[in-house]
Amino acid sequence: MKSIINCPYYYFDKAIPDQMCDLIIEVGKTKQQEEATLNSDSTLDNTFRKGDIRWMNEPWVQEILWTYLDNANKNANWNFLIDDKEDVQFATYELGAFYNWHRDSDIKMKKYRKLSISAQLTDPNEYEGGELYIKHIWGEKKLPMDLETKNRGTIIIFPSCLLHKVTPVTKGVRHSLVQWFSGPDFV
Repeated sequence: MKSIINCPYYYFDKAIPDQMCDLIIEVGKTKQQEEATLNSDSTLDNTFRKGDIRWMNEPWVQEILWTYLDNANKNANWNFLIDDKEDVQFATYELGAFYNWHRDSDIKMKKYRKLSISAQLTDPNEYEGGELYIKHIWGEKKLPMDLETKNRGTIIIFPSCLLHKVTPVTKGVRHSLVQWFSGPDFV
């Protein structure tokens, strides 16, 4: 766990070019839209999470995210054993949309999520709010987030056990990608 303390998140600034962000948004909008649910039991709770999601399984999108996740897993010295992934979630946060403090890993889930990845697709000048925050391993305080983590095309990777949230969007629309990578239980 020492590496999570020393490096609780890892990011690649502007890793996805603008034209690719535009294409991902365009493709994402063609998918079946559904209201965002809670990850532990797929229930709707607009007091805890509000927003729209769509599921993407395009291999080229998954390959982009996997490449950066694999790099971060090694460079951050987490070295988690990853043997599975879920489809990519294309999330849309419009006015008032948010996701309260939560962990992506949940003992009730069939797969043990180890790493989460989030890609910022919208230019930060096009929306207000919608800030991603992560808490340290003990969950007591927010970590300082580097300014670059909000840049369009930036990819952020963090251990799925860390508490994190997205603050309410107060103006504009924010699009992002999220994916989870799992592996065997820790021993």
